[in-house]
Amino acid sequence: MRDVCYECWKPQAMCVCGSVPSIDNRTHIHIIQHPRERRHPVGTVRLLKAGLQRVTVHVMSPHDEDFSGLESAIPATAGFLFPGPGARFIDDLEPHERPDELLVLDGTWGQARALFREGPWMAQLPRFVLKPPEPSRYRIRKEPKAEFVSTLEAVLYALRALEPDTVNLDGLMPAFEGMIDAQIAAMNANPDYVEKTTRGG
Repeated sequence: MRDVCYECWKPQAMCVCGSVPSIDNRTHIHIIQHPRERRHPVGTVRLLKAGLQRVTVHVMSPHDEDFSGLESAIPATAGFLFPGPGARFIDDLEPHERPDELLVLDGTWGQARALFREGPWMAQLPRFVLKPPEPSRYRIRKEPKAEFVSTLEAVLYALRALEPDTVNLDGLMPAFEGMIDAQIAAMNANPDYVEKTTRGG
């Protein structure tokens, strides 16, 4: 068996999990992850799991029998980071308005919309959007709009707004960029690897 990291399932030479700092975030992050994203070679949720002390990842397809059970797992008072009618900029919240828990969907935008359609209870949650301070650094996957960012970037920007005094939030970005650099190097070195990892699924 090759030497791999059992957190990200990458060869140790490509693993950046060991460089992820521990972040004592107060806001509990709930992530509903589409199953196709779980083993994606440049998925960012693995870095959030490795760094955040308060994060729960629910790997769930909208067609799973247990999908409706997520409603009871996520408090009705949780904020929902998702664009739509009535969404407020999370940066504009007063301290007493900031949610204690935050829901984020992880997947392509098509997958996220599918998860949202099958979970009508999500539409009842207070909804928030971001003001990204810069374009996404997710150089290997193109975002559909300039203001869209990766799951990791979205969570970090949200936490900066909700708990600006929390230390080490910026410490996840070097690991994020290191993961992308390692993936680009592997793709450049092995054309077959490019074909395998860019098809999705």
